[in-house]
Amino acid sequence: MTSIILRIPESLLAQLDQTAEATYTNRSALIRQSIARNLDIIRNVELPAIREYYRNRIPKIHP
Repeated sequence: MTSIILRIPESLLAQLDQTAEATYTNRSALIRQSIARNLDIIRNVELPAIREYYRNRIPKIHP
């Protein structure tokens, strides 16, 4: 598994640690899970909505 360096505000780190403790997991696992969930939301909810929004605003070009 590849490692990354991540800088986050202390307040976010505190929330992360509290959530990890409450869910009986560790910081790294919670970050991985959060990233995976967010990517899934972006891919399945946000991107289709963005595509639909712009599809209706880009003029059709008829050759």
